[in-house]
Amino acid sequence: NKIKCNINCFDNNNNNKQQLESKETDEVRRFTFDNDLNTKEMIKSKGYIIDKKLADTLQGEIYRCRIIKKDKNINYFNNDTVVIKVTNKDLHKTGMTILDNGHKKKIQENIIKEKDIIHHLTLSSDNDNDNNQFITRYIDFFESSISYFLVIEDGENDLFEYVVKCHNLLRKGKLERKEWRLMVKKI
Repeated sequence: NKIKCNINCFDNNNNNKQQLESKETDEVRRFTFDNDLNTKEMIKSKGYIIDKKLADTLQGEIYRCRIIKKDKNINYFNNDTVVIKVTNKDLHKTGMTILDNGHKKKIQENIIKEKDIIHHLTLSSDNDNDNNQFITRYIDFFESSISYFLVIEDGENDLFEYVVKCHNLLRKGKLERKEWRLMVKKI
């Protein structure tokens, strides 16, 4: 059922092996064409099992997953869990989301750019690797015929939840505005 292609494919015209480049990124991506795999099965086929759905996104879902089979070519940063953001390819391609009422709305989400940024911040030799431990780091990226899957380090806490918690503390007078501004500046 699955066909894997590491972008190292044979050119049918002259049978010379050539490196094909992705239009959206220069990173080699792993393609899996899965006409009959659902999200849960696709994630499992890549060595992860869903523990918990964390959230719905504008174009998909976010899951916390346990690593059940490690790929020797992937750096998991000594973690047992990861976060996987799943994005619908059709919604991504059109730059749309579907609202609760069923209407479509144009949005500015781009999982490919998000992946490229996280990948650059995590793995680029231009960055100070000591500081990379303070961001959720890139682990992997794969896709099916209907979805993109961005695998990142499990930071355990969501930045949005942290901001909401701090705002509640500000309202209750348990966090000084000056202290909050210093934290935001560091973030």
